[in-house]
Amino acid sequence: MARLQEYESLEPMRLHQLSPIFLFLDTIKEFFLLIILILFTSRSSSWELYGIGFAAIFVLVRMISFRFFKYWILPHELVVKSGVFFRQERHIPYERVQNINQTQGPLHRLFGVGKVQLESASGTKPEAEFNVISLAAINAIRNAVEKRSSDKGSDEQAGVAAVEAPVKPAPLLGLAAIDLVKHGVITNQGMIPVAIVMGFLFQQEEFLYDLVLPKLQVIFPSLSTLDPAALVATPLLLISALIGLVLFALMFFWVLSIAVSFFRFFGFTLSKQQDKLKAEMGLLTRHTASAPLRRIQKITLQEGVLHRLFKAASITCKTAGNAPDNNSQSKSFHYLAPLIDRSRVQEFLDNVQAEIPWQQLFDNNTHWTAIPFRAWTRMVKIPLLLSLIAGVVLWFVAPWWALLVIPLCAWSIYATRKLARSMAYWQSGDLIAYKSGWLSKRLSVVQLKKAQVVRLSENPFDRRRNMASLYVDTAGFSMADHNIDIPYLDKPNALHLQDEINQALCRLEFEW
Repeated sequence: MARLQEYESLEPMRLHQLSPIFLFLDTIKEFFLLIILILFTSRSSSWELYGIGFAAIFVLVRMISFRFFKYWILPHELVVKSGVFFRQERHIPYERVQNINQTQGPLHRLFGVGKVQLESASGTKPEAEFNVISLAAINAIRNAVEKRSSDKGSDEQAGVAAVEAPVKPAPLLGLAAIDLVKHGVITNQGMIPVAIVMGFLFQQEEFLYDLVLPKLQVIFPSLSTLDPAALVATPLLLISALIGLVLFALMFFWVLSIAVSFFRFFGFTLSKQQDKLKAEMGLLTRHTASAPLRRIQKITLQEGVLHRLFKAASITCKTAGNAPDNNSQSKSFHYLAPLIDRSRVQEFLDNVQAEIPWQQLFDNNTHWTAIPFRAWTRMVKIPLLLSLIAGVVLWFVAPWWALLVIPLCAWSIYATRKLARSMAYWQSGDLIAYKSGWLSKRLSVVQLKKAQVVRLSENPFDRRRNMASLYVDTAGFSMADHNIDIPYLDKPNALHLQDEINQALCRLEFEW
């Protein structure tokens, strides 16, 4: 009861008065595609009216929810009460908070407000989300967390000093405009939204016949008199048209992808202040994410084909507070370096986590243990089977096209052999690393003092070949990431590696 009286006797803090407006705009943004679908595919049915009615009720409830949201900043914890129909009360100790993520769009900056998420390692959503509060309230929450987030006294004193006399740290990395152009070309993010929109539009006959074709015929009058049979009968013209279409689509996707990169990562800076990293990014909507260095669970280096063409790489990390189901990775502390010159990678990572021997990790001639090369005979079976099935189908449709199965099978064998040669691991002391890939190379590094699960697994195919897979799990796990999941190990080697890791875990003190 004393604990309840401690904060209930105090005046609660609430969301900003403009919060309903921002909640309304956020809801409209979330349902933007659904609204477009209703407008373009409306058939004037009663179900659509019901849907609009339910959506209006949802928006109304969300807008008035700010009246039921209140919180208290106490000396040792943050208390949050929320809910319109179902009330929820959360007590969040400051030392439990892993990451503090702040978001400010143009309207937020105009009115001096922002959105804040507090993340922990407890689940798939933030511990608390404040939408929208004043900058003064944001600073109060940030200062309270920084004062109490450390378990060690020395770290706590450093945090207090940093709050009392803030010093803007020199950035470890910044992205220029040319870097964003390269990032857009490399990632080609524009294909995803275009594919979604075009996939929907091309299912609409009215779109194709009433909108697209008439406008194309206005731009290219010859299309109205073009005989498709004549086009097919002229292979050179057909091939030229296809090549031109592919080049145009590629350029369009690249331009769109570059625009996406500018919106997401414009002004990206990564700074280090004592034992904490801070990242800022965004053109219109600015995202600020921070995380203590000790919360970093895994670092992954990625080099694709286009990365190597530009002599660059991308570096991501997983922290204990990353929510795997977070829809926007830019809100969480995810990117250490969206793009960095390959020659700077080692120096950059030495500044981020100097305790990891990066120079040895990047030396391909030492320390690394390759998986058995015979693993390619297992990896190649599924690609070969799919190629043969495709060949059988093509034989009944167009027999000459069935000959494509020959280069497909040859490519499958070549690719899996290269993949098997690229897979290797390194375990030494407090460190385990795993690399794989030959077209898109990825290297992941985990400190064993942060490992939560070490699992040895065997499926029936493994047992038949006397093989096993070893998996090392950390907080912030996501199936979509490159994890320490080492397959196709000889079982004696897998057992030996598991034993070495278990011995290291017994010596090390677990660090959360």
